[in-house]
Amino acid sequence: RTAPMLSDGKVFFGTEYYVQALRADTGDSLWRSNVSGGVQLNGSLAAADGRVYFGSNDTNLYALNAANGSVAWKFKTDDRIYSSPVLVRNFLFISSTDSKLYALDRSSGTLLSSYSTGGRVASAMAFSNGTLAAVTDAGALEIFKSTNAPPELPSGLLVAYGGASTSSRASGWMDNSDNETAFMRERSTDGTVFA
Repeated sequence: RTAPMLSDGKVFFGTEYYVQALRADTGDSLWRSNVSGGVQLNGSLAAADGRVYFGSNDTNLYALNAANGSVAWKFKTDDRIYSSPVLVRNFLFISSTDSKLYALDRSSGTLLSSYSTGGRVASAMAFSNGTLAAVTDAGALEIFKSTNAPPELPSGLLVAYGGASTSSRASGWMDNSDNETAFMRERSTDGTVFA
C-alpha cells in the first residue's frame, strides 16, 4: 500500500498491515513488523537517521527502529492519520483527520506544537524552502512559513494562511511553553492570502 522508501542501504515499504525492510543490494529480507498486531498503514513512509515513520488507522504515528523494526516511539492523535510524515531537520510534521497539524521532535516523538487546521487533512503535505503546505477537506490550502529562521529550519514563528473556503477573517496564536514554535493564521472569504 505504500511506495518503497530507500534509506541507508535498505528498502522500506508497507503493505496493508506490515512494514518490511529489505537489503537494497540483494533484496534479502531484514525484518517485517506488524505493529500492535497489524495496524492499517496509511500514506507513505518516511525514513531517516535509523528510523522509519508512518501514520495509521489506529490514530498513532509510529517511529520504528530501522535496524530491527521495533517500535522506538509512537504519538497518539485524536483520529486516523492518512497523511505522510514530513521530516525537516529534527522536526516531524504530521496531520490527522482530527483537523490538526502536529509538530514533533523527530528523535523522541515529543509534541512541540499543534495547530487546528479548520478541516481534516487526509492527503500528503509538501515542504519546500521553509514552507509547509496542506489541503483540508474543507478546500482550504493551509500554508505555514518560517519567518525568523533559515528557510530549511521550521523553528521560530510559523505563519499560516487560510484558503478560499474559510468562513471569516480572523487570526489566532498557539504556541508551546518555550515559544520555539508558534502559529498564526489569517483567513479569507475570497481566497486572498494575507502576508
